[in-house]
Amino acid sequence: MTSRFLLSAIAAAGLLCHAGAQAGWVTVSDSGSPVLSTCNPKSASGSQSATLATCKITALPTYAADGYIVATSVPQRTTNISVTGDTGTAVVGKLYERVWCHSTNGSSCDTTNKFIFGMRANLNTTSTWNSDGETFEINDMFHAVPTGATVEIAYFMGTVAGGTNVDTAQANKYLEYSGRTKKGLGEYAGSPSGVNPTRDNTWINFRADTNALDPDGISSPWSPWVFARLTCTSGIDTVARTSKLRVHEGGEEGQSDIEVLMSGYVCQ
Repeated sequence: MTSRFLLSAIAAAGLLCHAGAQAGWVTVSDSGSPVLSTCNPKSASGSQSATLATCKITALPTYAADGYIVATSVPQRTTNISVTGDTGTAVVGKLYERVWCHSTNGSSCDTTNKFIFGMRANLNTTSTWNSDGETFEINDMFHAVPTGATVEIAYFMGTVAGGTNVDTAQANKYLEYSGRTKKGLGEYAGSPSGVNPTRDNTWINFRADTNALDPDGISSPWSPWVFARLTCTSGIDTVARTSKLRVHEGGEEGQSDIEVLMSGYVCQ
């Protein structure tokens, strides 16, 4: 990471950090305030900390480290992100999905019904879909979850700068906030730094700035991997369900406010 992502110790100390300052998995709230847990928000100048470990894990989930294996009943999905604007429709990138299940033997899912739902986006430089001339930017990614489930979240940045492999390509911008809401950047009073959008316990929001040609000068074509870890009481649905994922451009630099609803894996 470059020095532009560093926050001063004073600024970092002043940040609200719901659910504590520990690294790794964070349990997001299902009642009360704040709605959003704070992971690595931007400073007033737009920078982020290269050292802040809240919500951040250092690798994809594995059996050795986490007790989870890739769930073969729901293979990884790669879906085009297609956006329609005032000048046409274009594929602006891809969304990748993966599900992990808890295992007691390292080779098969056990009966605990504990799962990790993961996703990340990769955007391209397509800008022919809208008259604002900007490439599509994802400010928020959302995943549907059961309203009564306890949900932990985390993110993984990747390790290879300039990489192209979905597992390891490094994002340049960190996860800012996450919580149980369907309101993203610009969609609620107090945005962008407010932590109390309208609560919706049927969705998890992951806010991270993803754009292949970002007007703010710090481009990040890859989003981080973002994860929701929870127990699915009746297991998972092995067929992707319509409108269970949402990506959202909130117009951070004056772009259009656009949502794209996509199918995705969820609990049964």
